[in-house]
Parts: sequence; structure tokens; C-alpha cells
Amino acid sequence: MNAYEVFTPNDFPTYTYISRDSKNYEKSLVHYLKVPGSAVAISGPSKSGKTSLVRRVVGDGNLVLIPGSSVSSPDALWDRVLDKIRAPHETATQQIHSASVSAGSAFPSGGSVAKLSATLARQESRQAKQSRRGYAQVVDLLAKQPAVVLVDDFHFIDRDIQIDVAPAIKAAVHDGVKFIITVASHRSDDLERATDQLTGRVANLDIEPWSRTELEEIVFSGFEQLNAAHDILVPYQLSSEAGGSPQLMQLICLHAAIDQGFEQQSPQPKPLHIDEASIPNIMKEASNFTQMKTTADKMLQGPKSRGTSRDIYELKDGTSGDVYYCVAKAIASFEAQLSFTYEQIKDRIERLASTAPPGGSIHSCLAQMSHRTANPDTGERKVDWDEEKRTFNIVDPYLLFYIRWSSLVSK
Repeated sequence: MNAYEVFTPNDFPTYTYISRDSKNYEKSLVHYLKVPGSAVAISGPSKSGKTSLVRRVVGDGNLVLIPGSSVSSPDALWDRVLDKIRAPHETATQQIHSASVSAGSAFPSGGSVAKLSATLARQESRQAKQSRRGYAQVVDLLAKQPAVVLVDDFHFIDRDIQIDVAPAIKAAVHDGVKFIITVASHRSDDLERATDQLTGRVANLDIEPWSRTELEEIVFSGFEQLNAAHDILVPYQLSSEAGGSPQLMQLICLHAAIDQGFEQQSPQPKPLHIDEASIPNIMKEASNFTQMKTTADKMLQGPKSRGTSRDIYELKDGTSGDVYYCVAKAIASFEAQLSFTYEQIKDRIERLASTAPPGGSIHSCLAQMSHRTANPDTGERKVDWDEEKRTFNIVDPYLLFYIRWSSLVSK
């Protein structure tokens, strides 16, 4: 066994899955999926384990996972589903369609999707050809079966398209196809708008942010697998920078294990003590895997200046920069947090700077950071400035981690 198997930021955490039993998420999801004619809508913070929860309950063998970003219309949704179950692009006209899936328990371990794919493959070899039938074919194949269609990150579907996709899902659910939709908390309005079309046919499951104690369970369980007898401070040191994300916690632990000589499982119990001097290197290495450089650069650069250069402000640590640098520095300093009021950002800057930017410049900077990091196709934002509440929210914990531990600003 090695650290790459134990700590898996990009895959299901086989050895370090934490069920959060006190929240009853697994029990609730099993119950909701058994209700005939109902979809399940799961909302929660970005990278909070929504997909892992579904994979744990449903099982990969019964899961038809469709990324929201791949859905451009209802027809595209059905085509993605048929792709996932490996339905041929041409099917039979000579024989009566007879694909079937054996169902034992609600979510049998044998893998209904794989069995269905094999059946379809056998049929293709001996039947005449006919084009796919979209919605009708999905219902024929998946209705009343253990397979569950997961539309992951529903908010990545264009908002205009969501309104068309939701009634199509409603119809499929009515016809017996099991559906789960996941959405990030900050785009829960998308879910509300869509589920207006699903009134009476959707069960909502809200995932709360992970507490530091829950994140520390990942540290304990993972390093025990690697035969590490760890210092009591290690879980606290690592979890404090995870931004409430189990996925980020996995990434940090992986690089901590490598840094501390636990890339491979120790044959004998071995002490693990991460001293203060090791933390920056562990975090810096982990930040290289966040894929947030482009977004962070957009935040730091701001819009192009029109004729006049921006004012430069001196900071007490000897560095200097414009208002965008000052805001990024404020986010990177002090305790890690994902949400700030305007006053909190302003206070942090005043504590860091010899001469602070005026309040109007800070306000404009926060609004521009939100605007510049928006995805032009989906409107998805990595940071969000709420003008009414005067709050600045970092939506993706990976972005916060990158700002704090990369070389974007000097620590």
C-alpha cells in the first residue's frame, strides 16, 4: 500500500472515506432513492464530497455519471446517458428489444450498468440497424432498474438550458428512471429554479460544510493505514488549511505523507511529526495541483488601466503593490476563511499596509475580481461579490488554498 492509494483527491477515497454518520446522509439518500417517481437533489459547498456520497450509496456499477458541463440540451443529456451505458448508435429493428438487468437489493453490487452494456453489445452483433431513440430508449433501458443517473454539477449547465432539461428529467422520473442532481450551494438558486419544474417529484438533501474535526478523521484514518504513529498536532496543522473540503484535505495529506517519508506504507509503526518548518513546503507542493493559477492571476492583475497607472501601497513586510495585490495579500494572511465582509477585508489590509488603499478602491477591486473570474460560457464564478450583503465569497476552496500557499503573493 502507498500514499497515492490511501489519499485520493481525484478519486473515491476507498481507505479514507468518512461517512459523517451523525448527519445521516447515507441513510437519507438510500431512503430517497427508494421513493418511486422522485428525483434527489443534493446541494452543498464546492468539493464537499457530494459525488463521493453518491458513489458510496449507489455503487459505481449502478451509476451513470453525467457531468453537467456536457449537457447542452435535453437531447444531449439522453445521448450522454446512452454513451455511458455503451448503447450502440444503431440498434435493432428485426427483434423485440430484450435488454434486462437483474435486481437483487436496491443497489446490487454486481453492477447493473455493466450488465446492461454487455447485453446491448450482444444485441448489436446480431440485429439490423436503427438509430438511437433518445429519451424513449433511455426509459426502455433504465426504467425500474437499479441504475441511477447522476447529473453532477447541474449548475454548469447553461441557465437557459436548465429550464429545458428539468422538465425532461421530470418526465423520465415519472417513467421510472432514477435521477440524482448535484449542485454547489452558491448556485442553489439554479436548483430552486429547476426544481420548480419538479414540484412534488424531488427530495432535497443539503450537505453541510465539513467541520475541522470531521476533516481530521481523514488524517487519522489515512496515516494509520500508512503505519504512522502521528503527533496529536498533525491533524490540526493540516486540517486548518483545507477550507472545509475533504477533497482538499486528501490532497494536503498526500503531500504531507510524501514529504514525511510515508510515500510507501512503513513496515513497522513509525512516528510522524510535522514541524512548523515543514508546513510551507507541504502546502506549496499541494498548491501545484490546484489548477488555479489562471484564475488567481486574473484576480491579481485586475482590468487594464486606462491612461493612468494604479497607486502602489507599501506593506509592513517590505512588499508593495496595487489595491489588487493588497486584497490578495489580505486573503493570504491570517486565518484561512472562505467568506469575508467588506469590513473584514478592509481591516486585514489596514493591519498589513503602512498606507492602505481608500475604501472605494477596495470596493471596486472586490467587484472586479468577481467579474473577471466569471466563466463567460456558464457564468460560474470562483469568487463572488454580493453587493447587497457587501460580502466577498471564495466559492472554491482550492482557489483560497492557491492564493495562500503558491508564490502568487509573498507570505
